[in-house]
Parts: sequence; structure tokens; C-alpha cells
Amino acid sequence: MLRRINKGERGFTLVELLVTIAILGTLFGIVTLALNGLANNSTANIKAAELSQVQTAVDIYLAANYPGTTAVTARTAAAVVASADTDAAFKAYLRSLPTQYSYSWDTAGNVTQP
Repeated sequence: MLRRINKGERGFTLVELLVTIAILGTLFGIVTLALNGLANNSTANIKAAELSQVQTAVDIYLAANYPGTTAVTARTAAAVVASADTDAAFKAYLRSLPTQYSYSWDTAGNVTQP
């Protein structure tokens, strides 16, 4: 039949607890190493996506106002694109302002990021 547990036999042994802690520590170490570079990769991806969004806004602005407008006012010093900018005529084509990162562009509409 089934063995009954006496009152003094409750709980885990020290060896069982140490093995459990060792396993959890190993798993934590593996997960930490796997997630280590994700923050840097996500920042680079956000910058690339926003640069693409600003470039698309410039392209749409030039296409929508063609043939009257074939160039944009150049911005040589990189700065955040904000709603008060006078040299960013394409800002109406951006979904959210101000942008998170700084950009500059030439008169042909080529957007760059420092």
C-alpha cells in the first residue's frame, strides 16, 4: 500500500533545493546571454525605420507638388523634425512629430542621419 508520511518528513531536502537553485541559475544565465544584444538591435532598427519614414515623407511631398516643386529647402545641420520647422515643408506627411532622432537633407530630398 501507500506509505504514509510522518510529521517529521515534510518539505524538501537541502540537496533538492540546491539542485533546483542551480538549474534556475543556469537557465537565467542562458536567457541573459540570449537577450543581451536585443536592445542595441532594436535601437538601430528604430533609427532605420524612422529614417525611411522621413525619406518617404519627402518623396511624397515632392511627388504631390510636382511639377511646381522639384526641390526642398536643404537642412545641413541635423535636427529633430518638429511641427514648428519652416524648412520641413514635408512635415504634413509624417505620422508623428517631433521625430525621435535628428536628420538632415539636401535640396534633392536625400535624407541622412548623422
